Amino acid sequence: MKKLMLSGALLMLMPWSGAQASEPSSPFFDWFTGCWVSEDGAMREVWSTMEGDLLFGYSVNIDLDQDRYPGQQITFFEQMRIDLIEDEDHPAAFYAHPAGKGPTQFVRTHFSDATVTYENADNDFPQRIRYWREGAQLKAEISTLDQATAYQFSFIPCSEN
Repeated sequence: MKKLMLSGALLMLMPWSGAQASEPSSPFFDWFTGCWVSEDGAMREVWSTMEGDLLFGYSVNIDLDQDRYPGQQITFFEQMRIDLIEDEDHPAAFYAHPAGKGPTQFVRTHFSDATVTYENADNDFPQRIRYWREGAQLKAEISTLDQATAYQFSFIPCSEN
């Protein structure tokens, strides 16, 4: 009986693996994280390395019109979070906080070593957020699900700008 109780106690102490990492350990996070800037310097997006099961990011748009704004005037900012773990109660998702509002949740619909896509059909715009890598560039697209409206962005590492 003592052995049975001890075995039960040991089982209870073992980590429960109901939540599973839904992302393969892939180069995705190696090339996605870091500081990225548009070639003209007007947009910057920064992503942390993995913090537990999360990635944290922010994006800023800068008005480069020096006549209007000496220095750099931020015209838009967004805080972002990616939850990497998925279980029955919690999807792997991208959370956007545009201009400090939100969050708006976009559920991951596709993931591979080279791309990730998140969607929210109930959001007015965007309904889809997609990131992928082309050579040294990080690409992003925000769009409606039917692609009727889509905007693509290209970023290079901040150190190259």
